[in-house]
Amino acid sequence: MTTSANVVLTDGTSDRLFLPTDLIVYGVIFAIGILEFVSWQRINDFYRGDSEYVELARALIRDGLYRFNFKPETLLPPGFPMILAFLCVTVGCTPAILMQSISIFVSLGFVAGYRLLRIEQGCALAAASCLLMASSPIMFALSTQVLFADLPYFFASMLTLLLAHRLDSSKGFRARTVSWLLCAVLLVGSLLIRTAGIALLTGLVGWLAASWFVERRGATRRIKTFLPLLFLGMSIQGLWMNWSATQEVDEWPTVIGYPHSYFAQLRVKDGNYPELGYASLSDIPQRVMQNLTNEAAALSELFSRMGYIAPTWFSPAVFLPVLLILLGVGSSIRHGGGNWPAWYFVTYEMMYLLWPWNFEVRFLLPVAPLAFLYLWRGGKVLLDVVSRKTVAVGITSFFLAIFLGLSAGVSAWRTAALQPEIAAIFWAMTASVGAGMVWWRRRRFASTIVPILTPSSVVKIDFVKSLASGGGISLAILIVLGVVQDFAVRRENLNFDLRKQASYPYIAAAQWIKSHTPVSNVVMARFPAIVHYYSEHRIVWFPPSSNPRLLMEGIRKYKVESIIVTNKTATAFYWLPSEQDSFEKLVRAYPMDFLIAHEEAQFKIYSVVPQFPGAPVSRRMPHA
Repeated sequence: MTTSANVVLTDGTSDRLFLPTDLIVYGVIFAIGILEFVSWQRINDFYRGDSEYVELARALIRDGLYRFNFKPETLLPPGFPMILAFLCVTVGCTPAILMQSISIFVSLGFVAGYRLLRIEQGCALAAASCLLMASSPIMFALSTQVLFADLPYFFASMLTLLLAHRLDSSKGFRARTVSWLLCAVLLVGSLLIRTAGIALLTGLVGWLAASWFVERRGATRRIKTFLPLLFLGMSIQGLWMNWSATQEVDEWPTVIGYPHSYFAQLRVKDGNYPELGYASLSDIPQRVMQNLTNEAAALSELFSRMGYIAPTWFSPAVFLPVLLILLGVGSSIRHGGGNWPAWYFVTYEMMYLLWPWNFEVRFLLPVAPLAFLYLWRGGKVLLDVVSRKTVAVGITSFFLAIFLGLSAGVSAWRTAALQPEIAAIFWAMTASVGAGMVWWRRRRFASTIVPILTPSSVVKIDFVKSLASGGGISLAILIVLGVVQDFAVRRENLNFDLRKQASYPYIAAAQWIKSHTPVSNVVMARFPAIVHYYSEHRIVWFPPSSNPRLLMEGIRKYKVESIIVTNKTATAFYWLPSEQDSFEKLVRAYPMDFLIAHEEAQFKIYSVVPQFPGAPVSRRMPHA
């Protein structure tokens, strides 16, 4: 850690605000940001679940209430809708303005991330991480197509950690006061933008506890500085959780998981398939392993330009990042107890490894720069271990590569897929290297191979320069390739066709309902955010249930008059059972209670037959 705003760090770089390298990095970041700014997806209106954020912002402006779909919003924290509301009031509420704001958050987030990583590891690592991520087509697509809270949270959390470093290292009263106030604002903002901000609080607890045990004298000053921040964050989070718990409207109490609190959702076996019930202890390891392979594959896709990577353990693009990141994080915490970014990364990952829903790459983005940092450190740790324990590493890598190679070979034989074949070849080569390490023994291997790889060894200056030049050229090639792919995404954005989107059936159905039914008509649909946004009707969620009695009781209880049932599209399979399967069981059990009101190729709208006064809950067929 530094002790002033302009000193030499442990890696030899300066902590001044600007260096020549910084200006180049900032220039590239903002150039990509400008490209994102002008490449927003040409939509007339929002067509995903992000429409809920827009509707919440409009409700704040119109009524001063945090409501959506005629009831309080208790799942999404209010920070991002408040940002959108501010933009709507000041500069406008069009899709262009709101979408372009995301590119600004992204660019500023990369600047903050670069400053943080430069302090942690130096300019080279910080530049490589942020520029590879900024130029990735994955990031470009999310920055220009989606109005979710993940990227504003990325900016707020990176800036929080950067300001925390300034606060921890500065000594002047004025500088510390300003840093503390800014850090407090950003911490509260992070918590209100995304519930994942809880990882900032748990990471801060871990850092302060580790500091107390490792560095008692310095920890006292640190605790006095950061404990008020922790209490402030916990208070804000507690207030939000208490309000949301008291305001929650539970339409389907017996349906577990969504839309209950995130803590309640962690208990289910599969968030997308709630009928599987609650998770048992034996389900947790499988969930963690699946999420870990998904994250590692997404990380490799993000920083490389390889396209889709199968999330399998035997893939080198999955196994090696996990191994190196574990080594890097462990080394960072073992030396001096770590710092807030390290503990934040650990707790953030622990939270998402337990997440029971289908993986989405946007979950990874807020900590991706830190993942790259610890991957790099893990590589340095591994090289150091190789130089000291060559034979042990050779034996371990040999048997591990044999196991992974056989797994890849079996998969390649069964599926005839290319990626398992490449993985099998890679692990065969790794096993050969491991055997060679044992054969040559430690002294000979260390005297021939390791000096070439380890930066701490005595090597010729020409080789070091060549290695640095090669790395710089490779980085430039990957950045240029990423920008080329970004232009392909831009072309898609400029030629956007709503009719090709998976959500289009819900939009078309909602528009029909708006023009053909009174506003008092209650509608049941699988995706309330989209249908309410376009229909302006009250929407009752169509839960993923195969229990027709449960569904019929809810229909009668909430006086549902219309039901939207789409075909088995990609969006429909986000939930299982699909709405078509659920409705087929419902109509088989109650065939006299539904009439087709409107039908198109991709959806049907059913009218619910009114129930006569004094009649039972439903006219269920005797055999159903």
